[in-house]
Amino acid sequence: MTVVIFLCAKCFATWRVLPAFLARCLWRTWDAVEAAISDGGRPQVPARTVQRWKARLAQTARAATQALATSGAPMLRAVAQRVGLDASRGALTKAYAAATESPSLLAPLAALLHRLSPGLRLM
Repeated sequence: MTVVIFLCAKCFATWRVLPAFLARCLWRTWDAVEAAISDGGRPQVPARTVQRWKARLAQTARAATQALATSGAPMLRAVAQRVGLDASRGALTKAYAAATESPSLLAPLAALLHRLSPGLRLM
């Protein structure tokens, strides 16, 4: 795994570019998060953490849906229209995975959202 680190020559800020398989701010890989929330064998994740992740998936995906709808890509707009503004994050992830025929539920959408709107988190 390579983590690219950039140093701004003007302000000396440090920027790190993480690989897409790491769940930003969750301290796990996306595979571990998916396994934990699907109850398919918890990879040593505390029960409270799993509860928090499931609660986040139940929250509204309004900002994420708007990011997809305004991205300019017809497929992403169709996914956003299919789920609607009041959809949960879980419903959005399932609709996106179905539209892209992705075997992974969370990682591709999380990476896309981060590219569309830096700072916008799926979880």
